[in-house]
Amino acid sequence: MRFLSAFLLFIFTSHGVSANDSIKVKVEKAAVWEEGESQTVFCEVSTPMTYDVSSHAEAELVWVALEGKVVKKGDQVSIQDDYYLKNQLDILNISIANAISNYEFAEEEYQRLKSLSAETFVAISQLNEQKKLSEESRYMYERLSKEREALEHRIGKLVLTSPVDGTVGLVDVKLGENIDVGRKIVEVIPDSTKELKCKLPVTDLVALRSQVGGVEKAAFKLKDNIPVRYLRQKNLVNSIDQTVDVFLEIPNEYQANYVDGERTTVEFMSDNDGIVKIPTDAVVIKPEGSFAWVVQANSQVKKYAVEVLSSDPKDFIVRSDIEVGMPVVIRGKQNLSDGAVTFVEE
Repeated sequence: MRFLSAFLLFIFTSHGVSANDSIKVKVEKAAVWEEGESQTVFCEVSTPMTYDVSSHAEAELVWVALEGKVVKKGDQVSIQDDYYLKNQLDILNISIANAISNYEFAEEEYQRLKSLSAETFVAISQLNEQKKLSEESRYMYERLSKEREALEHRIGKLVLTSPVDGTVGLVDVKLGENIDVGRKIVEVIPDSTKELKCKLPVTDLVALRSQVGGVEKAAFKLKDNIPVRYLRQKNLVNSIDQTVDVFLEIPNEYQANYVDGERTTVEFMSDNDGIVKIPTDAVVIKPEGSFAWVVQANSQVKKYAVEVLSSDPKDFIVRSDIEVGMPVVIRGKQNLSDGAVTFVEE
């Protein structure tokens, strides 16, 4: 800094301008800003896939979890009446017992006739007929056993549970209603698969392609600098607002902080061309626009328009023609005008 002051004093003297005739200022150099410009995109929390809990049997609904209820995996979400199905099971068990009896008798008779046929006491046609009766009895038993297996499964599904940790969503049934097989009883919204659906302007999409090679390579952050990962995007532009839907992943450890349908914002960084960091004291903010003064090599100052992008406690991040390393005036700006000669104090 002493060298700079001595150099400027030499300039004053060589051009016939004394330090007493110049305006005393203090400067700091514009610093590099590596992160680029912070852009904001509006997003909504969404759950791409939900679970439908559906009826497995035609039966009366006697209880159902209410919409909004928080559930854990395995928690009950609905109960249907079991009276008719259990009666069907009792009747089916009787039929199975009868089928077993018929099969045992038919098989025993077949084996008896088979032993007699070896001595030619029984006609082949009679033996074949008995064999057919035995096989039909066995098939009947097997069919009824499969029916019982399916019925027992349906009875077990009269009490339905949540497949995941989540929240009960839409409930489109009424207590006392006879629910058909396959009809949805409740919807469960998972807790751990939420993502962000963001409306990215087409202009930003195009800019990211040229700057970082595509939106999938951009660095997205939630509030508190929580990074979020690119998942996918729709290759379809909304004709009304000229945006593209981009989907971002919410980290598992932050899933519980967000609710389905909640609106939030995400920041991403674009190209840092023309962006520098200068002290807040260097920026003059006026209704017609903001600017800063730069001391040039000939000790004269020049006004540069600046666009304030963001700030921290000591500096503004600005887009401007000011280049890294240029000395910007932080004190003594009051009487400056374009071309005014300055004297830089140490």
